Amino acid sequence: PSPPLSPPPTQYSKMVKAPDALVWEIVGHNNCFLRKKSGNTRRTGTIAFSTEPGNLPSLSSFKYSGIASSQAVDVTPGE
Repeated sequence: PSPPLSPPPTQYSKMVKAPDALVWEIVGHNNCFLRKKSGNTRRTGTIAFSTEPGNLPSLSSFKYSGIASSQAVDVTPGE
């Protein structure tokens, strides 16, 4: 008999326990959800948006991050 299969991980489960601030330092400026648009800012002239799940205002910041935050909330349409 084969061993029992474990249930699949949920969509937002973390594989490794790491502080949220450390995760943000690693993925904050380089991830697949980052979209940079031309804009009028004082320093760079670009504005960074994020399309990750759990980031409701779509701003690329630690406060709104769906990747780095352990308390991320996502809204999905119901049936």
